[in-house]
Amino acid sequence: MITEGYDSPVNTRSRTYAQWRADRDANAAWMKLVDRALPAHERRRPRDPKEAEFLLQRGTPERLIGPSRPA
Repeated sequence: MITEGYDSPVNTRSRTYAQWRADRDANAAWMKLVDRALPAHERRRPRDPKEAEFLLQRGTPERLIGPSRPA
């Protein structure tokens, strides 16, 4: 196994909290563009009724739970 150079400066990046915040703000605009370009996700595969009920109790949107298969 080759491990030499694995922890080189090229592979390691240090970011300050201010840099992280700036990147987050810049990426938020890009993420909005991506979200608008893609269709909303809907689950089509049937889910176990007990699991579906649990997810509803946890506040999961119904479009993400999908249909329940017969018990």
